[in-house]
Amino acid sequence: MNIAVIFAGGSGTRMTNADKPKQFLMVHGKPIIVHTIEKFQKHPEIGGIVVACLADWIPYVQEMKKRYSLDKLGAIVPGGETGQMSIYNGLKAAAEVYGFSSDGKDGQERYDRSDVGNPNINNSDLFNGIHENEKNIVLIHDGVRPLIDEKVISDNIAAVKQYGSAITCTPATETVILVRDDVEGKSESSGGQINAGQSDQDHLKSGSDRNTDHNHVESVPDRSRSRFAKAPQSFFLKDILSVEERAISEGRTDMIDSCTLMKEYGYSLHTVIGPYYNIKITTPEDFIIYRALYDAIENEQL
Repeated sequence: MNIAVIFAGGSGTRMTNADKPKQFLMVHGKPIIVHTIEKFQKHPEIGGIVVACLADWIPYVQEMKKRYSLDKLGAIVPGGETGQMSIYNGLKAAAEVYGFSSDGKDGQERYDRSDVGNPNINNSDLFNGIHENEKNIVLIHDGVRPLIDEKVISDNIAAVKQYGSAITCTPATETVILVRDDVEGKSESSGGQINAGQSDQDHLKSGSDRNTDHNHVESVPDRSRSRFAKAPQSFFLKDILSVEERAISEGRTDMIDSCTLMKEYGYSLHTVIGPYYNIKITTPEDFIIYRALYDAIENEQL
């Protein structure tokens, strides 16, 4: 089975004029989160959906499930304190509702959470007996990326089956530079590097309090090999959940995204190229751009 885990636990603090979280803003009479869910609901290869959202908004999402006949939506769970923890809550629910294989019988009986992260146990051994073609795949997606299309979802599923992972990307269209902050005389990971999944606006805001006169270019990666990581980011459910459990047991609960987490723990990652218009709605400017793109796509101009 192929399962979508959609995380929408953010409060949307950068939407300064909004009276509700960004994922619940209305576009053409429908919340953004519903636009996103419907892309998976309508895809023939998706068998189940889990949403992790703000706890106070769960009744609203339940109402939307009924209103828009989102019958693939199998669980709605509270988000966490960080994006990573929201994803983790969604993955846990996916394992509990759908299990780890297509027969749905291997959930708790094959998965003992006390064993995950134990250095004396090979976690892959916990799932022996499941044929590769029967392992459940999870597509982890932002609730505020509603402009994905059927091809991106299909390409993610195919890549996981072949390579074990799929990171939706777009080729870099501008030169990326890595900088170091000389204020303290050493390179810092937060001193200017734009991380996977981080928007330009996020980066500018995070560095706005620093004296940028002290930032110096450390390296300029080859643009032809540079990619911008987006979503979905997809894996076998048992792989990503076991890594999440291990990271949390080690106190690591705020990784920027799932591909960063999986790479940190030694997994090989494969990219899938998606459309440039697959934007994440984070700021008021993003919202305006999304509405324009939505109208253009609906009018078949893109």
